[in-house]
Amino acid sequence: MTKELKKKSEHGGDIYNNEVIYDLSVNINPLGPPESARQAVSSAMNRLVCYPEYDKAGLKTAAAECYGVSADNIICGNGVSELLTAIGRICRNKRVLIPVPCYTGYEKAFRENDIVFHYLKREENFLIGNFIAESMEDTGAEAVIFGNPANPSGGLADRDMLIKLIDRAKKNGILFIIDESFIELSDIGEHGSIIDIIYNYDNLIILRSVTKAYAVPGVRLGFAISSNKELLKQIERELSEWNVSVFAEETGRAIFADPLREKYLEDSGRLILRLRSELEEHLQNAGIDHIPSESNFVLLNTDRDLYNELLEKKILIRDCRNVRGLGANWYRIAVKEPAGSIVF
Repeated sequence: MTKELKKKSEHGGDIYNNEVIYDLSVNINPLGPPESARQAVSSAMNRLVCYPEYDKAGLKTAAAECYGVSADNIICGNGVSELLTAIGRICRNKRVLIPVPCYTGYEKAFRENDIVFHYLKREENFLIGNFIAESMEDTGAEAVIFGNPANPSGGLADRDMLIKLIDRAKKNGILFIIDESFIELSDIGEHGSIIDIIYNYDNLIILRSVTKAYAVPGVRLGFAISSNKELLKQIERELSEWNVSVFAEETGRAIFADPLREKYLEDSGRLILRLRSELEEHLQNAGIDHIPSESNFVLLNTDRDLYNELLEKKILIRDCRNVRGLGANWYRIAVKEPAGSIVF
């Protein structure tokens, strides 16, 4: 009798339809939420009878001080996913270039657009390179989006190369969207961000996630940052009123004002590096091929049904069969306990 396969979801985090002890399918900070975030959620209980701040001025100011920009260069979202959907709407009817494999939410957000896919190469570890410039121009793209670090491969784009791409896009009137949701959790942390150059490029939008960096996916909070205020207004018009809850508002303000925030991220970086090294060593010993990662997750390839093998042990990983450019036999494992001690 053939054993029935377990349910596979299109995203990670499906702990509700599976019996799971360890969820390694979602890429959040393995250190867990900082104490400031826990206290903020508790404090927000006092505002249950209140609407959130309508213009989110306090949250924007806290984020602006943290990121080193002006508050009017930031808009807040119910996670990066909501912001992606809004950006997709304002780009309606534009030709959008999406390098793949990538986060499946990009394709969903721009589904009403004319999408052109650039297939990245396995032998180059699915890394973004200068060739994207030619692809932008050859395809007549009007917008381009990708993650840095990339999800699900975990690779970082070279900063100098990235700036050259943005510069070339500006000269050609192309909107450039960089998703930095995992940048704080990358090997070089905030040093990999390009927020510092936003005032040089009015065609640039940077997305940042509080959800991933501070391990609060249940709160849902993300930001879009750009020097183009008119563009931000267009995006904001696509968002719902009061789209950021009092819990997200209190959590974001507390995290950004936390005097221990930098130490928290430094501690996170050390933990990620240790756990990822242990995980990659186990994969190598098991003869499982994987992509070198610079972030808090590892993409691997094996003919084994690893999803169901681990689910039998109540460990959930991300099956990447629905990721364009990958397909069957590809899996992503988040770097957190007990990933570093899994016996494959």
